[in-house]
Amino acid sequence: MTLLAALVAAGHLYLFQWPDQPAKALFLLSSEGEEACGVGPVNFGPSDNSWSSGSGGTKPDCEFRQWVKPDSLLSIWVDAGKTQPGTQLEVSWTLAGGHATGRPHSGTLKTELVAIADLKSSPAGLHASAAKVKSNVRVEVKNGGTVPVLLGDAVAKRGKPKDACLGNGPQALLQPDEVWVDERPGLLSPSMQV
Repeated sequence: MTLLAALVAAGHLYLFQWPDQPAKALFLLSSEGEEACGVGPVNFGPSDNSWSSGSGGTKPDCEFRQWVKPDSLLSIWVDAGKTQPGTQLEVSWTLAGGHATGRPHSGTLKTELVAIADLKSSPAGLHASAAKVKSNVRVEVKNGGTVPVLLGDAVAKRGKPKDACLGNGPQALLQPDEVWVDERPGLLSPSMQV
């Protein structure tokens, strides 16, 4: 496998540097076609092993699934550690849920710096739809624009229509033509707004 193919297969590594806060890294990692619902522990560092960082990850709630397609990428935020923009990092991770639980995965990713000022602050170019899939509701949000979009506040297990729409923060960075998929148990109501 060539390095370029390995980079495409493994996913994306985005570096965010907000003012007065430690840098954060957003990994969008390949589920390799497995029916995984989340990412477990992640370890990353340069190939020379000069340093290493990682995260224990959190146990995802497999009652719902969220991923970026077309590559079935699952997201996880971690402290960036010594990560610098433009560097190649060796990454290893495990998946939770499905047949891949606990099986190690690895790849090489290039760190991409995301300029906070360049992120789009309006929903222009976003297209969303909701559909019934067996006993689940599947919501898809496509970035039809020309710049990346940071999607946030996806809320799982919403019970009441008047609940606040605040979640636990950004979920994924969608590049142009990528689609964020959120599938969870529930009924598709004509009153739903996406």
